Amino acid sequence: MKISASSLKSKVYNFLKRTEKYTRTDNVYLVKGGFWLTFKQIGGFVIAWVLAMVWARFVPKEIYGKYKFIMSVAGFLAIFSLPGMNTALIRAVARGFEKTVKQIVKTKFRWSILSLGAGISLALYYWFQHNQILAISFLIVGIFSPLVNSFAVYGDYLAGKKRFDLQTKYGLLKNLLLASAMIVGILLTKNVIYLILIYFLSQTILTIFFYLFIFKKLPPKGEIDQKSITYGKHLSLSFVLGEIATYIDKVLVFHFLGATELAIYSFDTLVPNQIRGLNKTFGKLALPKFSIRDTKEIKRNLWSKIIRMELFLIITVGLYIISAGLIFKLFFPAYLDSVLYSKIYSLSLLNGIVILPQNIVFAKAKTRVIYKYSLFNNSIQILTIFISLYYFGLLGLIVGNIIYKTIITGASFFMLREI
Repeated sequence: MKISASSLKSKVYNFLKRTEKYTRTDNVYLVKGGFWLTFKQIGGFVIAWVLAMVWARFVPKEIYGKYKFIMSVAGFLAIFSLPGMNTALIRAVARGFEKTVKQIVKTKFRWSILSLGAGISLALYYWFQHNQILAISFLIVGIFSPLVNSFAVYGDYLAGKKRFDLQTKYGLLKNLLLASAMIVGILLTKNVIYLILIYFLSQTILTIFFYLFIFKKLPPKGEIDQKSITYGKHLSLSFVLGEIATYIDKVLVFHFLGATELAIYSFDTLVPNQIRGLNKTFGKLALPKFSIRDTKEIKRNLWSKIIRMELFLIITVGLYIISAGLIFKLFFPAYLDSVLYSKIYSLSLLNGIVILPQNIVFAKAKTRVIYKYSLFNNSIQILTIFISLYYFGLLGLIVGNIIYKTIITGASFFMLREI
């Protein structure tokens, strides 16, 4: 007996709808959107994995450590592009205000000019310190950052439209092309300046191309929501400490321990951070839904979602701890010293449930709560990272990561009580 594709699709749809009373989740949306976002995350994981193998096998630790330091400072400079606008864009598009994207790009670009000034300032500082490698590298970062950070909004636009299929296809294609350019660059040169130039030149060309292509294919409709612009600015201000906290560990490792230790630390955290990216898929799926649902309804079903997510995370961490030694032996043999630290660091993944309460607050645009939460959490993170690294070295930093992520997770549930 043959079953047609339409009949099979109908059966699957009906099954998912029937099980919603048990999962208390929009299973059709979760499977459809979750499939594409999970596929994107897995594809991105594979691309990043191959690129990491190339770095580990062909680039000395000292060179890789300098590259990671420069890229971490570039992450600091991205705060001038108002990263909170990206979250505000998802929310605006999900509510039908698609043309807000054009105003957001203009606003991001105007503010991003500050990153050019910051890049030039850093270049001059290191030039007078007789460090020409860092001076020229930061000049490159300053020149290209405004373009990269301003036009990289098409993924958030597609997320707001719930077009996770297109977001995945174009996102993976861009990452594949960028990784290919970097691999060719690594095989041709070990010069940090050239590697930075290859990355930012490739990133700029690809970002502008996909921006123009996607908005020609799916032109924005509706009106401009000026409140989203204001919200994006407030959100960006609340992100300042967060952006610092995201990259401060790498900058401090470079400053206190050197480039080689930074390379080692990068591989300590590599695989767990890639797994963490998969967890963020749930947040990307949840934000558009949370934006249009009643807060009481969201809270009513929250704990069942949290319990299921935590069980998934426990299993994931257990599997990684068992297999970490084999993974490093096969793929990153130059970094076998990272195995133990990587296992310990993977325990921080158990705090991945924080993505749910965070996205509820972002979706409901509770600016006051976001400010208070961000100030507390990021202050704790920066303080914990500094103390743990300064007094206890690399192992202290790994443990410090677990401590502050646990504190932040606990604080997120107190935050929910205020909305």
